[in-house]
Amino acid sequence: MFEPKNIKLIVDEEATNSGRITVQFLFNSLERSITMQTELLKVTGMTCGGCTSNVTKVLKAINGVGDVEVSLAAGEATVQFDERLTSLEQLKAAVKGAGYSVDAQGTAQKPQGKGGCCG
Repeated sequence: MFEPKNIKLIVDEEATNSGRITVQFLFNSLERSITMQTELLKVTGMTCGGCTSNVTKVLKAINGVGDVEVSLAAGEATVQFDERLTSLEQLKAAVKGAGYSVDAQGTAQKPQGKGGCCG
């Protein structure tokens, strides 16, 4: 779990008088951006939009994953993740577990027949 070092708590006084309290947490975004890593995964076996949705879903379900963009045409998934919470190996295992072949940095395996959601 992300634990920022600089936390600022802001309480709106008007809201406290009405019985509601609004709490905002502000943290040092620079620290978070330093720990985020972007990885390009070559994914084979995707044959339709359902496949791209499946790959997106399994990657976003991983704790520490931020942005995910999957391209059927390019056979790629670009994943931004917090390297303190997950790893490249965990990302690859999730995609493989969904029925696709995957490698990082453009070293995709050749497709072995249909894969993914289409059989």
